[in-house]
Amino acid sequence: MEGEAIIYKTSAEIVEGDFLTDSTHFSEFEGVSFRTDKYARTGKYSIQLDSTHLYGFGLEIENPKEGELIFASVWQRMGAVDGTLVCSMEGENTRSVRTWKNNPDKKEWFKHSLNLIVGKGVTKLSFYVFAGGHEAYFDDIKIQRFPKIPELDQSQKQNELNLYIPDSSNLKLEGYINHALTGSIITKQDKKYVPAFIITPYDSIPIQMRLKGDWTDHLTSGKISYRIKVKGNHSFMGLKTFSIQHPSTRNYMHEWFMHKLCDKEGLLSTKYEMIPVKINGVNKGVYALEEHFDKQLLESRNRR
Repeated sequence: MEGEAIIYKTSAEIVEGDFLTDSTHFSEFEGVSFRTDKYARTGKYSIQLDSTHLYGFGLEIENPKEGELIFASVWQRMGAVDGTLVCSMEGENTRSVRTWKNNPDKKEWFKHSLNLIVGKGVTKLSFYVFAGGHEAYFDDIKIQRFPKIPELDQSQKQNELNLYIPDSSNLKLEGYINHALTGSIITKQDKKYVPAFIITPYDSIPIQMRLKGDWTDHLTSGKISYRIKVKGNHSFMGLKTFSIQHPSTRNYMHEWFMHKLCDKEGLLSTKYEMIPVKINGVNKGVYALEEHFDKQLLESRNRR
């Protein structure tokens, strides 16, 4: 246990029977026969996948509870064909979640991460790494189980966007993303709104959100672009409709400087800010937030 979280982890250093474990001997990952001392991120060992060893670091969690929040990560050595960490869910809500890449480590290892919220009817979670039959090396896997989505600290900054996307909405968004990635554009078919929430220290604000952008660079940058509509009488930073995207899609700080120049010269421009974003408790880094064209734009600029 680590705080409220249940932790499963191994760096492939400790073997107990047929399993890889850690110093607590709590975790039991499959893959002892895949151990290698050829490369390692931590200690002396990692696991090697190839055409005969397709899957490794296998772990099963039986009877997870609905609403549990899962954070999982594993490190892969650079230079091999990209692999992934997969979580396969069994039960009424049968599906798989794959990781995204982030956090290069001294240009030798990079980190795969995933997060999910356990939906209704899930009876088992199965985790494993996979590299499509290519030679690949993995180390330092860690899976954390939280009983619920962490609540925000009352002192949390107001300019942080904290999104909670229910599992049912996440499933739809993943379907739209996968469909869009089969081509080169994000079609109207993939831009359907799903319900979600903005979590603040004082309230949960209902929103509708969808994929945003025309080209699939909005999906492959490591930060998915979204259009967000705030429902009811609520607003976020005074906005009812806005977009968030990787700063690279707007040429990083160049766009911010242009907006500031327009403001200085009295030209009508949208709000454009760099803002830290969390999604389901996971820090996604800094996004570019861009106001959408709405009546609030005219009212906030006294141009009504």
